[in-house]
Amino acid sequence: MEEENKSVENIEKSIRNKLKKLGYIYDDLDKKKQNYLVKIEECILKVYKRENEAKKLITNNNVSIKNMSENANIARQTFYNVPILSEYVNYNSKEFDKIGISLKLSSSSEEIQELKADIELMQKRDIEIEKLKKDIEELKQELKTKDYTISAFRKRI
Repeated sequence: MEEENKSVENIEKSIRNKLKKLGYIYDDLDKKKQNYLVKIEECILKVYKRENEAKKLITNNNVSIKNMSENANIARQTFYNVPILSEYVNYNSKEFDKIGISLKLSSSSEEIQELKADIELMQKRDIEIEKLKKDIEELKQELKTKDYTISAFRKRI
């Protein structure tokens, strides 16, 4: 019971912090809205938990002598004493690496990071282009002013 109260307190604390960042005060909300937020936060925590469990499962899901030894209940020493077994596992390990989702996830993560870096560079470039456009407009305006001044001087002369 006490642990459940701590959990609810932690959830409410998390909600308070997030609402503060959004510009709201938890205690100013009516009980119904507070209850909705608690339910939503509990669901969000479940999603995070499932995501972490899936990541662990994928990370530990590979074809290796160690993994096969544990899952097939065959002593690791047997794999080394019977070369065909280790060759078979190593062959399948290479095949699995070609299609394994963990490898794809890591390469996808790297690609995502590279793309984010590219996007950041493009955003900086776009900001520079906008600054240059503004500078060009200011220079055009300055040129018009100077042209007007020159024509005024010419008329006087």
